[in-house]
Amino acid sequence: MNDKQSHKVHLRCSAVVLRGDTILLLQRDAGDWVLPGGTPGFGEGTAACAIREVREETGLSVNVLSVAFLLETTNLDYGQHLIEIVFQAEAADPHAQPQPCEPGLTPSFVDLADIGRLPMRPPIAGHLRKLAFTPTHGATVYLGNVWRPSPSLGSRTAAEPQLLTADTQVSGTATVGTAQ
Repeated sequence: MNDKQSHKVHLRCSAVVLRGDTILLLQRDAGDWVLPGGTPGFGEGTAACAIREVREETGLSVNVLSVAFLLETTNLDYGQHLIEIVFQAEAADPHAQPQPCEPGLTPSFVDLADIGRLPMRPPIAGHLRKLAFTPTHGATVYLGNVWRPSPSLGSRTAAEPQLLTADTQVSGTATVGTAQ
């Protein structure tokens, strides 16, 4: 088995929960911001995982509406490869407020106009704003590998992978669009 085969691909399921011009995000103790989500358990469906993770991390019950997009983060220097299915969801109670339920995570609805200034991991603020203001009509957007070195890595850089544009759409099993 070579070194690349010894590393596993991890799956994360998360949810975009919009409320007016705000989006539900989690601020981690490290200061970065993420969508609520996590890893499915054995036999757990991906949408069920996103629903469970939102409830465990924020106390909110949500209903999954559709797949919003799919993304990958790959950092070969550190043996990391993550595939994330991001679902669009709505709160079951439109007036319920998120509560801190897990240590190290503070949930809140954040103004969409402000998320571009937040240290988001992965850096998908533009895609989230586009999702909020542009209906996808059932097409799922594939973001490709959106990994970027953390500012804490200093001068260490990794080769930039080829990315598909935000306009690339995946419908069924066919990919529509071009790579940049």
